[in-house]
Amino acid sequence: MKDSKRKILVISHDATQTGAPLLLLHLLSLLKGNGVSLNILVRNKSGQMADAFKALSQTFGFMPRIFNHTLKSRIKCFLFGKYEPFDVHTYTKDVDVILNNTITNGAVLSFLKKSYKGKIITYIHELEFVAVNNRSSVETITHTDHFLVPCEVVKKLLTNTYGVPANKISLLHYYLPNTTFSEKTNAEFTKRYSISTPFVIGMAGSLNWRKGYDLFLQVARIFYNNWPLANAQFVWVGADEANIETKEIAFDIEKMNLNDKVKVLPVLNDMSGFYDCINILLLTSREDTYPMVMLEAAAHQRATVCFENAGGANEFIEGGNGIAIKYGEIEEMASVLYDLMNHPHKATEMGKSAKRKVETHHTNGQLILDQLYGVLENL
Repeated sequence: MKDSKRKILVISHDATQTGAPLLLLHLLSLLKGNGVSLNILVRNKSGQMADAFKALSQTFGFMPRIFNHTLKSRIKCFLFGKYEPFDVHTYTKDVDVILNNTITNGAVLSFLKKSYKGKIITYIHELEFVAVNNRSSVETITHTDHFLVPCEVVKKLLTNTYGVPANKISLLHYYLPNTTFSEKTNAEFTKRYSISTPFVIGMAGSLNWRKGYDLFLQVARIFYNNWPLANAQFVWVGADEANIETKEIAFDIEKMNLNDKVKVLPVLNDMSGFYDCINILLLTSREDTYPMVMLEAAAHQRATVCFENAGGANEFIEGGNGIAIKYGEIEEMASVLYDLMNHPHKATEMGKSAKRKVETHHTNGQLILDQLYGVLENL
């Protein structure tokens, strides 16, 4: 059975508009376009992208909430009308392999292994903080026959922390569809969100500790304390009004008198205006495996400033695609940004280099297909 004639059951932990599900959606669209048949199961019943996953599927559904409950709790659910019928064979019938996305689906794999006897591949997107603190990680490692990783740092996690043999780990580049620059989109974005400065420093992601939203704000504070007349703005995209972190950062921005200098925007369906607007991506993440935001920024010819030893970003920016700062050195980070503001050609040249790397490694669909098919043929 040759490559594109395969049928794959795909497991996603959710369908939210965040890194791992978005990257999975890109990959599945590529596979679907090359004739691969897909069944898709989503663990959590949430997310704006459920319809997009469904559109790619022959069979689509959510895992029932009680799939990993005890027998006693299942009986209670049945008695109180909360039982959800679930026929696992609808999803596993005639599939050649399971492609599990993220290390967090261990309980799902344990459930499926009760009846499914085929091979399981897991695409790992997590690093130490998430992996070690997720109770499903060991189950995922136990049930997986082969691992896919986006970068070397994840491979090291698997070999050093979990003892996975190197020959069971393969590189699979993240796939990013081609993108285009639009002056119109840029103008609409800056007008809508009142962004008026010639130099814009941006970041996109959930407001959480791991993404370093607090460090982003501290870098901005240091930047303006040192250079109060700097004609620049900081913009973060990805806030959820329902979360306490959004209220916390708004509180701090007010207290620091940074209202006109730091903008926090909600999740955007179309990110192109943001990427076209910024001059540099400021990746303040404490731990970020191989950030999609970095690749998307590079596709728009924007380079990244990040921390060393904080994930796979260092691997991408090697060769002049960005600047890595010693972990936690926010004063130095602010100084680097000020230098780039005063020497914009540096940011421009790094951005051009970053775009070339994205085009070579991440928008080349045939390269990604060859990597994945190579693994499938050798299972």
